[in-house]
Amino acid sequence: MSTEPVTTVHPMSADECWERLAGHPAMIGRVGTGGASPDIFPVNYAVDGHSIVFRTAEGKKLSAVGRGERVVFEVDDVDPRWRRGWSVVLRGFAEHVTGDEDLARLRGLPLQAWDPAPKPEFVRIRTHLVSGRRISAEPRPTTDEES
Repeated sequence: MSTEPVTTVHPMSADECWERLAGHPAMIGRVGTGGASPDIFPVNYAVDGHSIVFRTAEGKKLSAVGRGERVVFEVDDVDPRWRRGWSVVLRGFAEHVTGDEDLARLRGLPLQAWDPAPKPEFVRIRTHLVSGRRISAEPRPTTDEES
């Protein structure tokens, strides 16, 4: 008899999704913008209540926000050796944060960009849909006849 892993996918509750986002060790996610030519950008992020905040400079990300486009945000963590991991996807609208009170509070978040270029602008993703999945592999006994 041998063991062959069986992969299972489990949906996560919204609360578990937010816990995973807040506890991600690298705090790196991906922002997808729409339009005629969709783009995906890696960003350092922070969780602020039930929204995501990241810093950026002038460019495509900030332009998409100015056009009021819908965005998607994804974070995952995968352990290929043990065939397990999770993924969280948020859908919503991004907004350029400009209010003095909001900016003062957001500057206090643990939000550090890995890119050394200045990132003076703050963007908030207001989420209207959150979903997530946990993936795990469990050993499944098999008989010699199945091998």
